[in-house]
Amino acid sequence: MVYQEPKQLARLGLVQARTETSGRRARTRYSITPAGLTLLHAWLAEPGAPPAMQFEGLLKVLLADTSQPDTLNASLTEAIKWADGLQDVGRLVATEYAAGRGPFQERARLVALAFVFLWDYAEFVRRWATWAEQHDGAHPATGQHENVFRQALLGGPVLPPDPDHRRIEPDSG
Repeated sequence: MVYQEPKQLARLGLVQARTETSGRRARTRYSITPAGLTLLHAWLAEPGAPPAMQFEGLLKVLLADTSQPDTLNASLTEAIKWADGLQDVGRLVATEYAAGRGPFQERARLVALAFVFLWDYAEFVRRWATWAEQHDGAHPATGQHENVFRQALLGGPVLPPDPDHRRIEPDSG
């Protein structure tokens, strides 16, 4: 979809397409038209929709009691792999921006806002899946699930913090 959307915007007259060559390779650069800018500003003036979650692995966790115990672990392992992969890409992006060479470096402050969300979301998914593996729902007799609900009623996060959480404090001067 990422490659089709600019073409659709060009068909609608919202962006202009220009072909450039870099060595032997041709690439298309898009620039916004006045009509596109007007529509963009109108869209930006409206509040964004709330997040929508689509996480098949979580649904499989909810239904895991109807299958073999190892199917739960397979979904949790896949969630951890997804989180690791997203953060691997994030490390490449962070390296470029930290060195002052990120694409659209002049927009780094806005890129950082989205980066924090995606990085921490991946971190949360990894922590949750790792925690879920350790507190396998296949053993409900332990009573541990009741603590989760009690903690939620106290407010704040339910998932315990990662004991190996590393934090770089901002420079003070």
